Amino acid sequence: MRNLNREECLQFLMENTFGYVGCNDGYNTYIYPATYYFDDKNIVCQSAPDSKIDIMRQNRRVCFQIGSNHTQFNHKNVLILGEYSEINDLNQRYNSIRYFVHRMIQLDSFQDQDTIMKQHKMIKPVIYRIIIDEITGTHH
Repeated sequence: MRNLNREECLQFLMENTFGYVGCNDGYNTYIYPATYYFDDKNIVCQSAPDSKIDIMRQNRRVCFQIGSNHTQFNHKNVLILGEYSEINDLNQRYNSIRYFVHRMIQLDSFQDQDTIMKQHKMIKPVIYRIIIDEITGTHH
């Protein structure tokens, strides 16, 4: 096992789009799956306005984990500690939603972009970033 340096961790973030966000309500800790993109500074995610969003609004300290598990002896893991922050700027929200819609179209070629955009407008997702304070990684 070896530790990844910061550049290797950031590269791994750029190469992936799925991870887990961890948050704490003051009593319990919760881990939720999340699709994301890395904007060269922050992790950017979207979610329906649900209980995890309520928890992160109350306690902005969160963690984010991504990993690859090819085999027992070839595994990368990156852990981020940071702060939850909602993206409220209309241009940033629009660009983030466009990115997520584009990713969904790539993953599900049966739906067209107009249908997916209509679904996003009906749900009004919360777009948020995780501002990275610390980043660590390992490679087994």
